[in-house]
Amino acid sequence: DRTGAASTPRALTLGAGAADSARAASSAAARPRALRITRKGKEVTVRWRPGSAPVRSWTITLRPNSGKPVTLVRPATARSVTFKAVRAGRVRVTIGARTLGGASVRTSATR
Repeated sequence: DRTGAASTPRALTLGAGAADSARAASSAAARPRALRITRKGKEVTVRWRPGSAPVRSWTITLRPNSGKPVTLVRPATARSVTFKAVRAGRVRVTIGARTLGGASVRTSATR
């Protein structure tokens, strides 16, 4: 019988799997949405909506069919970016969201 015995406070310990799951859910919620690419002459403008989780910054990479990729980093408040002097042809754009926990999630589109 343990009646009257002092109870010992216990800490709740999450296993690595639970922590990884929480991180993955937060990362998925940070993923940029509604990625749109428009082109006007040699300018390519990329617009997106943020996910539901807060982010630290955005990394936007434009990969032309010919030429070198160009990467820009923008603050968390950014919702668009314009690349100038882009050669004619198809381009692939990838937007990465750097989450508060340090993870990165990406969305891509081609135009």
